[in-house]
Amino acid sequence: MRLKERPIAIVGAGIGGAAAALALAMRGARVEVFEQAREIEEVGAGLQIGPNGVKVLDRLGVRQQVLGQANRPEAVALRRFTSGQEVARVPFGAKAVDRWGAPMAQIHRADLLDVLARQAVDCGAEFVTDAQVTGVQRDGREAVLQGEETLGRFDLVIGADGLKSTIRSFVTGAHEPVFSGQVAWRALVALEVGDLDQSLTHVFLGSGLHVVVYPLKTRGVWNLVAVRQGRGAVAEDWRLRGDPVEYRDTFSMACPELLTLLEAADAPLSWGLYTHAPLESWVNGPVALLGDACHPMLPFLAQGATMALEDAYVLAALLDNGPQAEALAKYQARRLPRTARVQAASARNANIYHARWPVSAAIGLGMGAVARFSQGGLAGQFDWLYGADETLF
Repeated sequence: MRLKERPIAIVGAGIGGAAAALALAMRGARVEVFEQAREIEEVGAGLQIGPNGVKVLDRLGVRQQVLGQANRPEAVALRRFTSGQEVARVPFGAKAVDRWGAPMAQIHRADLLDVLARQAVDCGAEFVTDAQVTGVQRDGREAVLQGEETLGRFDLVIGADGLKSTIRSFVTGAHEPVFSGQVAWRALVALEVGDLDQSLTHVFLGSGLHVVVYPLKTRGVWNLVAVRQGRGAVAEDWRLRGDPVEYRDTFSMACPELLTLLEAADAPLSWGLYTHAPLESWVNGPVALLGDACHPMLPFLAQGATMALEDAYVLAALLDNGPQAEALAKYQARRLPRTARVQAASARNANIYHARWPVSAAIGLGMGAVARFSQGGLAGQFDWLYGADETLF
């Protein structure tokens, strides 16, 4: 193996960093993961891993561990915010396996991270916590990782350090996101609250807003993400407490079954949604980026974590099959166009989800017609995304 015993550093121990650590360590690399937090943990709530991401988990050897803790929805039901009426449905469950080769999985972030990190450690990766990375310097073909003191010399440094990436500034320089005009709230509510069908993912579409609801059954909770459009900018920091008055006022016109859940959310967290233009480069010498460090995206396709999983697998596989410079060039060439397409599609979905009357009515009729009459129905609109298998070379 070309990666046998090669020293590789990963900055950031989130989903992308842990997946990259596993993908590289299982191929024999000497992997060190540097995380600024004192413990390896993922705060937050639920996330969705599309069928394309589950294929990656399979090749990483953790599919069954993840699916054992995950919810697998039978379908995504698109419903009207004020009436609850179902507009259209995208089938998943067994139909997703038949069409795309894997199911959709919904899991708490912390549970997915735990599986990935534990498996990476079992394969020999080392996680270094409370490590403040301040930068990286190039020294010939090596990269020198800097903190309060030199953290080590590596054949490759991978920046998986998220939205506020330190490593990105070495690769591309300044990167300025643009506020999208949308603000999101998230919360967890006990499953005993409300009577929504737990076999479905519910997406309630309203005028300038939408709400996504799905169960995390092993945690005994509903995962809620509510988004509204308009008003002033909010920081791109998903650990901020939202204004409870604004939250109640914004979503007060929800249909009764949704309103019950929204009102049960105690002090939901809130953050601003920002658009990030695709970077021109993900690579600079012995330094590369993956995940949110290079392609943050709006949440309207629920592909952020899945794209990071794809990045991790592709990068490790290419590094194990060719010289590093050539492998990194191929990694960027393969992944940048796909992630840019997902970023664009996610942004377009915001316009669909938040359409105002009468455009919303026309969109609802259009989705219903596609579901009934087009070849493949609504599911066929996602073949390019879910049907892809980035583990194939």
